[in-house]
Amino acid sequence: MAEDDTIKFLNAEFNAMDKDNDGKLSSTEISEILIYQGIDLGERGFQTRLIEKYGTLLTKEQFQEFMQSIPNKKRDLRTIFKSFHQERDGYTSKESILEKLTEMRINNAQALIDQMEIGVDDGGLVSYENFLRVYFKSKQQTHS
Repeated sequence: MAEDDTIKFLNAEFNAMDKDNDGKLSSTEISEILIYQGIDLGERGFQTRLIEKYGTLLTKEQFQEFMQSIPNKKRDLRTIFKSFHQERDGYTSKESILEKLTEMRINNAQALIDQMEIGVDDGGLVSYENFLRVYFKSKQQTHS
């Protein structure tokens, strides 16, 4: 993946998790991102390394640096989203997402789709950031 594409995806991930829009993520929020992507935090000491290097709050730049230091997983959220959108422009249709989620046997696929916001400027398409917001929200409800 090109460097610019990686930064775009990381920015969307950061923005989706920065619920209070303060420009910082806590180590707990970043741990949630890692868990949602199937990364075992204890496996390589990710959480300990994160806190030792950056403290408990990370800026967008620190988040980008840390996330780029983690080896890509085959089924990470970016890979899943990229399978939805063939144009590689950061947007895809709800129909495409529903089709892929159904293929992946995601039980609540239609409910997730119904929660996704479509911006008028986006030509009726879902952005990676909106996809993440809905995905993270569903995960938090599951773990609550």
